[in-house]
Amino acid sequence: MRKKFSFWWQAAVDLLFPRKPVCCFCGEREAEADLLCSKCLNFFTYFRQKDCCEKCGKFIEEGKICSDCLLHSRFFNGGRAAGPYEGLLREAITAFKFRGQRKIGEILAEMMTEVLLADDRLRGVELVVPVPLGEERRRERGYNQAEILADGVAEKLFLPCYPPVLYRCRETLPQRELRREERWHNVRDAFAVREVELVRGKVVLLVDDVFTTGATADACSAVLLQAGAKEVWVLTAAAGWDKGGLG
Repeated sequence: MRKKFSFWWQAAVDLLFPRKPVCCFCGEREAEADLLCSKCLNFFTYFRQKDCCEKCGKFIEEGKICSDCLLHSRFFNGGRAAGPYEGLLREAITAFKFRGQRKIGEILAEMMTEVLLADDRLRGVELVVPVPLGEERRRERGYNQAEILADGVAEKLFLPCYPPVLYRCRETLPQRELRREERWHNVRDAFAVREVELVRGKVVLLVDDVFTTGATADACSAVLLQAGAKEVWVLTAAAGWDKGGLG
């Protein structure tokens, strides 16, 4: 009885004195309608203006091309990310990816869309495809975080999104558990394309949550191009920092 009374009392208080929603990222009760508090909004706006690699979109402290793009030729045409994989953004992606907080995906997709629209190179995309998740990890997690991001971006851009087009033809180890060079071997020949007619001649936007070495993005881009895609561009919620850029 006491629990029921407490519920109705709280409901009455919320009706008379509505509380601001909790910020999706930091948890403070200062969020506005977009579910971000002013502190977090300023944080992400600041990093959108930082320098990034002209090829993959990784954040760099100097130069124009990151060390990974200097070492490895890329199959994709270019990439961008909403922010660096650190601090608040890293915590938000961890909660979204591993703790079932899917609402965060909506905010990330909105941020990613803003970045895409600000880059003239990415405005010609015709089709959105998420990086696929292995069946075992999808069952454990209950969803593919890249698919939620891809759906959100596609909806905002009024573009088709075809998650089944790209799939994993073999299970791989989690990239975060591997050293940099091991990641390239881990995803080699791990992806394939079904219904190639959907990508043939199209400018494809490949969507994922995090870009680090770019090994996964390259492996996916290679098979999309082999299937007849005209171009492949990469968009992620976050990208790593690179301190060895040159050029």
